[in-house]
Amino acid sequence: MATPGIQKALEGFDRLKARVRNAEIRKHVKEERAYAAGSALLGAVLAGAADAKYRNTDGTPKSFGPVPAVGAVSAAAALAGLTDLLGSTGVYVGMAGVGGLCYVAGKFSHDHVAQGSQGT
Repeated sequence: MATPGIQKALEGFDRLKARVRNAEIRKHVKEERAYAAGSALLGAVLAGAADAKYRNTDGTPKSFGPVPAVGAVSAAAALAGLTDLLGSTGVYVGMAGVGGLCYVAGKFSHDHVAQGSQGT
């Protein structure tokens, strides 16, 4: 049986190991958040570029029926990221899809308000 001093030293060592492990986990979580935010921003930029580049000859956005193509592709990427189909990269594809959906929502909002202000 360990003496109280040795027992106390072992408990202190265990606490130190737990603090180091928790610090590593926090660092990893911060990195993951940064990568996910970067993926969302990249998705918004790519959606904006695709929306500007790929248009019909009359200037309207390409669409799949009533759904804009950029929104449909972004939604598909976001849904694929929610599943485990893509493995560890799925979260980044999903966040890129979310970024694209944010672009579509922002553009829709912008166009709606701009159209309303033209009428007054």
